[in-house]
Amino acid sequence: MKKELSKKDEDILEAIDIIVQERLKELKFNRYIQVKVTVDNENNTYDVLYNNQTIPNVKVRAGLTLSVNDICYCMIPNNQFSLLFLDCKVPN
Repeated sequence: MKKELSKKDEDILEAIDIIVQERLKELKFNRYIQVKVTVDNENNTYDVLYNNQTIPNVKVRAGLTLSVNDICYCMIPNNQFSLLFLDCKVPN
């Protein structure tokens, strides 16, 4: 039988989640997000779609050529979104 959490317990868990999420934003580690290429700017940058928002002029790793509608992994070095770059295509 599954026990229902009290309102107090739910509030405590929510507070812990908020604290952990905020702390994770501060940590320095590489992470990846999955994006969809929407525009080839033809200058080694692409516009990509992430969480229904366009990120313009994202640089691409040397030697990687992408096409519109490609699904890719973007690396965020040291968890700094300003350093975002397209790293590789997602394998089919």
